[in-house]
Amino acid sequence: MTNVLVDLGNYNIKYLAERRGFFSAKYSTKFNPNPEMFQRINFNGETTYIEIGEYEREFNKVNKNYLPLLFYAISNATEESDINLCLLLPIAQMPNKDKFINKLKNNSFNFLINGVPKTININKVAVLPEGLVSFYSMQSKDEDTLIIDIGSRTVNYASFVAGKIESNFTEKIGVLDLYSSIKDIENAKGNDLIEEQIERLIKNKRIIVEPKVYLDFLKDILNRTKAKVNIKDYKVVFVGGGAILLKPYIEANTPATIHEDSVYANLIGARRLCETMWKRGK
Repeated sequence: MTNVLVDLGNYNIKYLAERRGFFSAKYSTKFNPNPEMFQRINFNGETTYIEIGEYEREFNKVNKNYLPLLFYAISNATEESDINLCLLLPIAQMPNKDKFINKLKNNSFNFLINGVPKTININKVAVLPEGLVSFYSMQSKDEDTLIIDIGSRTVNYASFVAGKIESNFTEKIGVLDLYSSIKDIENAKGNDLIEEQIERLIKNKRIIVEPKVYLDFLKDILNRTKAKVNIKDYKVVFVGGGAILLKPYIEANTPATIHEDSVYANLIGARRLCETMWKRGK
């Protein structure tokens, strides 16, 4: 039995087991005359093409069309068919966790991945809160700590005092909001862009973003934090892919630190918690 961790992000899907990695959350179910040219999952008679198309706009993760992306992530993480599965949810969506558990626990799924038959048997299922779990990936847990997890559509916050959870909450803002702002700025210049293009165009230097845009986004995140938590009382640690994106601005404008394995911090912490739970038979 292999333990598999999957973060069904709105922007990227991350996985951790025998292997770790991530892929774009973009997908398409539209007819394609050359299916063999693309990574694809065929499940229940429908073909889903991975990393092409658009991001799903549904905010609530349990209501997304997540199964094809989940199967692809598991297949990338391990060759094993019999697994225990751990998934993540924004803190504000944790009341929905049973929808994941009831659909997946003690269930088997048959599908084709790039035309090859595959079966996955899911035994135990755990669902843990994003942001909060990354605390358990840290080497030192002695100081009172505030975790700020910058995701694609949410920022999750969790404060810890003496190693125990004190408070946690979610704000509905994320990297896709930043890209939407950049899209609007560029389209005001006469372009015709969508959010899905922005990251690629920035990486290829087709778009040059003013530092003020990134700094304003960071200030928005910090202002939402200060409204609920006195950040001066904690060691502040940023995690998530958004933390890497904002790293120069975080380091230049705050005393906070970036997690040493920021992109996978949630999955690393979740693995430690899940392995402990499952060893105890929970």
